[in-house]
Amino acid sequence: MEFWIKEFARDRMPDGTLYVGAADKSLIVSILSVGTFIGALMAAPLADFLGRRIGLMVSCGVFSVSPLSLLCLCLYLSVTPMLLFLFGVIV
Repeated sequence: MEFWIKEFARDRMPDGTLYVGAADKSLIVSILSVGTFIGALMAAPLADFLGRRIGLMVSCGVFSVSPLSLLCLCLYLSVTPMLLFLFGVIV
């Protein structure tokens, strides 16, 4: 957890230690909640349209592509660590 705080924390306490502020925490939690909501709404129509087997294959494809897209984003773009983390949460 210390590495994560060193990498993504943007706020400092008066003594200089890093911490994740309330705004960043709420942003992470809200993006996770939106992704969960959208995924739950899309799962049933996708399974009805494509079938359960193909639907599972599509979802496995999403989970396989997202780390590759994060790697490409990290290698080719200069972004702040928080933007990179939020992109990974969205994907």
